[in-house]
Amino acid sequence: MGPWFVLASVPFWVFANDHTWSMAMALGLSIGGMAIAVIGPVLPGRSIRRGGEPLAHLASGPIAPVVPKIYTAGQRSRFVSVAAKVLAVLAVVLPVFSIGGDHESQAVWIGLAISSAIMAATFVFSNWFATRVRLRVDEHGLHSRTMFFEHTIRWSELAGLTLRYMFLPGFGMRLVYYCAYSPTREFAFPSSMAGATDLQMAIEQATGLTWPAPEIEANF
Repeated sequence: MGPWFVLASVPFWVFANDHTWSMAMALGLSIGGMAIAVIGPVLPGRSIRRGGEPLAHLASGPIAPVVPKIYTAGQRSRFVSVAAKVLAVLAVVLPVFSIGGDHESQAVWIGLAISSAIMAATFVFSNWFATRVRLRVDEHGLHSRTMFFEHTIRWSELAGLTLRYMFLPGFGMRLVYYCAYSPTREFAFPSSMAGATDLQMAIEQATGLTWPAPEIEANF
C-alpha cells in the first residue's frame, strides 16, 4: 500500500509550488507512504500471498486446549519519552532566539523549532503506537490488533509456522519474528517481545508443530 500512497502524491507535487494545500497533500501522502512501507513488514497481521493449504489436522480447531490470553507486542520506551520531552522544550525555546535577528537567522531558528516539534510528535506517536499493537489467542484462533483494526487467523486456516528475520542495514541490528501463517495472512511476533516464549509455547501446543531454531540471535 505504501507505493500507492507515494504514487498518489505525484499529481500534488506537480502543483506544490503554486498551492500550499497541494504541498501539504503531497508531503502527507509521501510521508504516509514511506511510513507504511517501513512499518508494514513488522505489523503482526499483515497480508501475504504465501499460498499453500490449511493444515488438515487443525480442521476441527486446536489439538490442545487454549487458554485465552492477550499479549502487548510493544511497550513504551523511557528513552523515547525523555527525547520527546527534550525536543518539545526545544520547539518552544528555539523561536525565542529568532527575536531581533535578521530574516535569514529567523528562518533558521524557526526551521529548527519546527523540526524539533515534528520529531517530538513522532516520538510521542511511536510510544503510543507501541501499546496499540496487541496479540490474542483463544479457542477460535490467533488475533492481531493494530490500533483499531483486528485480524484473525482461525486455527482451521493455519497453514504452518515459520521464522522471519528483520535487518536494519548499517546498524547491525536484527530481529527474529515467529510467524504463524494462513494462505493470505500472517500472525507474527518478535522474539524480544515480553511474553514471546509463553505465546510461542501456546501456539506450538495448540498446533502440534514446532518452530525451527533461529539461525541468528536477535540483538534488538
